[in-house]
Amino acid sequence: MNGWPTFHLRSLVEIHYGDALPDRLRRTTGKVPVYGSNGIVGQHDQAITKAPVIIIGRKGSVGALNYSTEPCWPIDTAYFIDQFPQRVTPTWMRAFLSTLPLEHLKQDGPKAGIRREDLYEIQIPVPPLTEQRRLVARIEALTGRLEQARQARQAAITEGEAVMQAAMQSAFDDGDDFADAVLGELCTMKTGKTPPTSRPEYFEGDLPFVCPADVGQSLRITTAARRLSRNAVSDGKANLFPRGTVLLVGIGSTVGKVGLVAADICTNQQITGLTFRKGILPDYAAWFLTSQRSVIENAASDGGVPIINQNGMGQLPFRYPESTDEQRAIVARLDALRGKLDELQRLQREVESELAAFTPALLAKAFRGEL
Repeated sequence: MNGWPTFHLRSLVEIHYGDALPDRLRRTTGKVPVYGSNGIVGQHDQAITKAPVIIIGRKGSVGALNYSTEPCWPIDTAYFIDQFPQRVTPTWMRAFLSTLPLEHLKQDGPKAGIRREDLYEIQIPVPPLTEQRRLVARIEALTGRLEQARQARQAAITEGEAVMQAAMQSAFDDGDDFADAVLGELCTMKTGKTPPTSRPEYFEGDLPFVCPADVGQSLRITTAARRLSRNAVSDGKANLFPRGTVLLVGIGSTVGKVGLVAADICTNQQITGLTFRKGILPDYAAWFLTSQRSVIENAASDGGVPIINQNGMGQLPFRYPESTDEQRAIVARLDALRGKLDELQRLQREVESELAAFTPALLAKAFRGEL
């Protein structure tokens, strides 16, 4: 630590328990933030801390760190520190604690969580105040630049998604020579099955077993989190959907999600496979139905769980140019836009990964006195 003196936390601060504040007792018109173990969980009109204050998750999100520049009310799933010695700035202590894997201090058992005594044993380096302030300012400046890059990339993604939606609307609404039909006139439908879990051998094989969570990451589907054996299909316990089948989620909170089968797969019973007649390109059908997500959601019955059955699907409106060349041209335009948006999202994931790796590395350098 660059020769800096270190002190146990117990010799520097007092760690307080938060105080329970049930929902029924909170005055939600107040401006005082109420903190749980992992952030703000409500509002109240009274505070139990001074400011600034460090909040540490005690139960639930064990070890999660929050910082408030205003008085607040941490509840009983958290600890808080709101008085600091003259030799340590609150921002320095927060920065140092954020470098530690506090979640590793969790004790298992009926009272799982972090013990205050274990927190008190943490040793914190204490350089001169001027050095603390300089390093914190440097950390904030550097992480701020990366955060600005992240926000700019996210704004580009949001804009790209808006362009994607506008492109789909334009592609499918502006065709004067489009034919209008209902889905049931253009395709056959078959719903997936889940094999009995009492036969574990059915879940060992090379066939992707697509569930709603596997749909929507990209339009074309080749993989899934789970797999089935081909015996499940031959025994009639699963339905096989070949390449070119359009998948439509018909049950659950993600009703209306669409995918296009790019390799043989099976699905569970929440997903229906649509096989289109000659003259309707599966890629075109998948893109059109993707553009109709809100229409499908509105058509779903909601008795607690949104559902659209095959009869309901069959009544969904469907527009298409009768020329397959025109269908291909629409697919090519939308695929190209989707590719650009996917690249933006890939770059954003890289920025997120860089941010996740950069901040701990930066803090480590700071606490070695290398910034």
